[in-house]
Amino acid sequence: MANWDTTVLPSVLLFSTGYVLLRTIEVGRVKARQSKPQAVTRGEALFSYSLVGAFVLLGVIGVLHHAMWRDETHGWLVARFSKSLSALYIGTRYEAHFILWNFLLWILTRFTHDCQAMQWFHLGLATGSVWLVVHFGPFTRIQKALYCFGYFAFFEYCLVCREYVCIGLLMFSLCALRGWRKDSFVPQALILFLLSNINVFATFIAFSFVAAAALEHFRSRDLGQLWTTKKWALIFSGLILCAAVLGDGLQSIKPADALIARSWQHPITAGDFAVALSNVWRGYVPIPTPFPLLVTAIEGSSHFVRLIWGSNFLLDYAPQTLPFGVILSLGLLAASTWTLRRSPMAVAWYLSGTCLMLLFQSVINPGALRHHGLFFILYIACLWCGFTRARDQKPRSPPASLPLRLERFFLPSILALQVVAGAYAWTLHLMMPFSASQLAANFIREHGYANLLIIGSKESLVAPVTAYLDRPIYYPDSERYGTYTLENTTRHDLTPPELVQSVAQMAMKAQGDTLLIWDRQFTSSQGGITEALKSAWLSPDGHLSTLSKPPPEPRMKLSMLADFRFVIGDEVYSLYLINPP
Repeated sequence: MANWDTTVLPSVLLFSTGYVLLRTIEVGRVKARQSKPQAVTRGEALFSYSLVGAFVLLGVIGVLHHAMWRDETHGWLVARFSKSLSALYIGTRYEAHFILWNFLLWILTRFTHDCQAMQWFHLGLATGSVWLVVHFGPFTRIQKALYCFGYFAFFEYCLVCREYVCIGLLMFSLCALRGWRKDSFVPQALILFLLSNINVFATFIAFSFVAAAALEHFRSRDLGQLWTTKKWALIFSGLILCAAVLGDGLQSIKPADALIARSWQHPITAGDFAVALSNVWRGYVPIPTPFPLLVTAIEGSSHFVRLIWGSNFLLDYAPQTLPFGVILSLGLLAASTWTLRRSPMAVAWYLSGTCLMLLFQSVINPGALRHHGLFFILYIACLWCGFTRARDQKPRSPPASLPLRLERFFLPSILALQVVAGAYAWTLHLMMPFSASQLAANFIREHGYANLLIIGSKESLVAPVTAYLDRPIYYPDSERYGTYTLENTTRHDLTPPELVQSVAQMAMKAQGDTLLIWDRQFTSSQGGITEALKSAWLSPDGHLSTLSKPPPEPRMKLSMLADFRFVIGDEVYSLYLINPP
């Protein structure tokens, strides 16, 4: 059984914080009913600070328990080991994403080399995004509280350090700015410029907003008046947007040896479109498997179940559920469009942005849950932009028809499901390390192996360990010393015999102890039973011998030190020490 501080305490904190939030909402409502405007302001401030404070508290607990996986540490390693902005740009060209996130990390690495600083920086950005929704958003208090502790705001875009946190932050900044001054074209263009430099999905969202805003002004027939009163603002905004298009185009041109562009070339099929369409459901209702299980019995003792990150409890049990996912997604798209119908601009932004993301996921890559969540974040932003403050400040009358009742029920229901997904993922995440990278690095440091020659394979899987060690290692896959992985044609995955031969050659050159980090295990079979190889003799030509006694000729000894495996199933680290003859 797990002990108190790793199981019971976080759960108690989670539920007690939820209780305090509900009481805070109730207190804020009482204060808001008072006639004095000052009391209303005080009640709103109390609610906002309490909600954001609870988010930060639980976010800190999550960060302290989060071990980063390879996609998180990759951006840090590119920034950390790029000596100049030109080197950063070259390293970023081999990625599918654009440069903004790596640039922010590059600035951060000029002050610290501790990769965990990225986690605190990321939490700060996530807190800023939540603060915008709570402080400026046009939603009810219950809706704001549910959003803050939903799956994406609370887990995926808070604890997992990727550039997606910037998408929500910039989108909500755009909504808040538009609500304050609709004609602030230059600041809006600057936000759109930053947004378009995150990744291709953010680019779709940014220019869908531009098209929807242009359509709104065209419908209102105020283009002539705008050109008269805001001529230079429109010119500067246009130049900024042109620079965004140019920058996105340059970053989309990949090097000739990049693997990322080659993996995108495949024809579209009806099945691809169905998979992409079902991703809308995944983005709106991201409850993972094995929900609702929390504990399972193994060999007579209770253990927390393993979080299957990025899965969906409804669609990932069998391939036959795909048609069901398509039907659910179509229903969500129709319901979302219906709730936005009062604002043509919001409908245009939502449909154009969603269609572009669906097209990309159909033709190029279906993406992962972090991409699917952008369907939901776009919907929240469109709701915000479609809000009319004067209308919503009027007393609400009870809905008279079933469609109106369902409309009022739709958003809270989706947000409540998001909270279920967020609380479930957050709890399981605390019970089992997300990645084995930090534990492997800590083991290497604590046992005095950090200064040895370290060999790592498979290169893309071992790279996160180098982020925590803050040092290069030797990658036999690409025959180089390095940290982050370059997805190019010079790297190829080695077979076990090829790896052993390369390790033997490097260990002989080192003339001292060598550490191997491998994503697999050496095994031996006896009597039809295969088990992990604890020790063996390694010849200079790369031959392994399992003899119990030392062979007559000089050979190196290979000993297994430890084995690590957790939520990220393919990040398995087996550590082997190689002693010279």
